[in-house]
Amino acid sequence: MESVFPHDIFLFGIPIRDTIISTWIMMAGIIGIILFLRHRHPNVMETLISFISSLVTDFMDHPIEPY
Repeated sequence: MESVFPHDIFLFGIPIRDTIISTWIMMAGIIGIILFLRHRHPNVMETLISFISSLVTDFMDHPIEPY
């Protein structure tokens, strides 16, 4: 049962939970994928942003205005 709870990992003497470390790794992966798509496949990135914008607009009362 002990493996379910987060553990402290010491990074430069500072206690940090292992869940924070895994969150940082996931954030770095997502940012890396976005940077890759932005440079290599701009059409895919535009489609993804359009999809997210329409998804958010469906849940809101008014449409999202572009920049």
